[in-house]
Amino acid sequence: MLKFRGGIIKTAGSMVIILFIGMIAASLAYCEEGPKDQKLNSMYGNVQSVDWVGAVLTVNDTQFIVPSNVQVVKGDDAIGFSDIKEGDTVTVKYYDQDDGPKAVKIIVEYGGDFPV
Repeated sequence: MLKFRGGIIKTAGSMVIILFIGMIAASLAYCEEGPKDQKLNSMYGNVQSVDWVGAVLTVNDTQFIVPSNVQVVKGDDAIGFSDIKEGDTVTVKYYDQDDGPKAVKIIVEYGGDFPV
């Protein structure tokens, strides 16, 4: 009878762990998708200014809020927000928020400036 109880406890413990992992995976997927009722926008252009302290990036006269968890890439490499410089050509993926456009991904181009 003790073996039977141990089997139930092990099974219940395994189910709790599986549910916990499922909840974490679902929450990560939700965080990456962004707001359900909003469309992911994109803007391409040259960086006019970077405020690393205030976490603001200005491209094409648009100021983007840059959260600490923003994904920044250059080619296949992940880079930091602090690696972005004025004049860099970027594509900013963002959501419009009440307090301004919020960047979720910044793709830094290799090479020259945005064509005028």
